[in-house]
Amino acid sequence: MTGLSNIFNVLGIDGEAEQAPAEPQQQRVTEYRWRGARLGGRARSGSDSSGKLVHAVWTNTLVGDIDFSTAACGAHPGRTSYGFTVDGDTTTVTCPLCRRKLGLK
Repeated sequence: MTGLSNIFNVLGIDGEAEQAPAEPQQQRVTEYRWRGARLGGRARSGSDSSGKLVHAVWTNTLVGDIDFSTAACGAHPGRTSYGFTVDGDTTTVTCPLCRRKLGLK
C-alpha cells in the first residue's frame, strides 16, 4: 500500500473523488392514459415499416417510446413486430374501431 500512496503523492492525487454535478432527471409519466400509437415491424419484404393506422393504446409511456400493449380495437404486436410507437394523444387516432370504442367521431 505504501507504493500506491507514493504514486498518488508523485502524481498530485489526494485520493478523494470529485462529485459530478447532478443532472436533472427526466420526469416519467406514471399515470396510464389513452395514447395514439402506430404498430410497426418487419413486413413480408423484410423491410422495417410503420403502420398507416394510428391505434388507441392504454399506456404510461412517453411520446416516441415503444409499447407492447393491446390497442382498444384488439390489435397487438405480432411475432415480427417491434411494438407500438407512441405518437401522441387520442386526437391522432385514425383506426375506425378504436375511435368507436373511445367514443370519438
